[in-house]
Amino acid sequence: MIVDLVDPGSRVLDIGCASGQLLCQLMRKKQVRAFGIELDEEQAVRCVESGITVIQADVQKDLSGLPDGSFDYVILSMTLQVLEHPEKALKELLRVGRRCIVSFPNFGHWSVRLKTFFRGQAPVTPHLPYQWYDTPNRHVLTIQDFHVFCRDLGIRIEREICLSGDGPVRIWPNVRADEALCLLSREK
Repeated sequence: MIVDLVDPGSRVLDIGCASGQLLCQLMRKKQVRAFGIELDEEQAVRCVESGITVIQADVQKDLSGLPDGSFDYVILSMTLQVLEHPEKALKELLRVGRRCIVSFPNFGHWSVRLKTFFRGQAPVTPHLPYQWYDTPNRHVLTIQDFHVFCRDLGIRIEREICLSGDGPVRIWPNVRADEALCLLSREK
């Protein structure tokens, strides 16, 4: 789905790019100029082995050296909820990129709500496979929370795709979608 949101020939920065699989796909299908930032050294090495220009860095500390508008798209896939300061990070990503593609797990999904309600415990689901004590997730957000977050920060949601295991969700996405994928830009 992310590939479909990117224009051919764009300059793309993938934050937390892991082994670079998404960037390789974008280079192959969309002929993008791909760059990555990855904190994990082993993953960064895999990117280099795949021909991707990657910087081993912490996105929350190391974007200040990038000029404004350096990229057409900055991708933050399933990473927003693990960042210490998501508001600062998103502002910075929209400074270095004209647009930002963000995906995140929806903690408002019905299965999460039911497990919390009936079991009285933090939920473990296929999209949220961690126990409360070993989760990398610092922030619990729903699709509706993200709308308010963007509004408060002056960020425009150009396009939103809500997904479940069955595909796109259009009716009651805050309750029925496992995750959301959003194309963002700064308000004019």
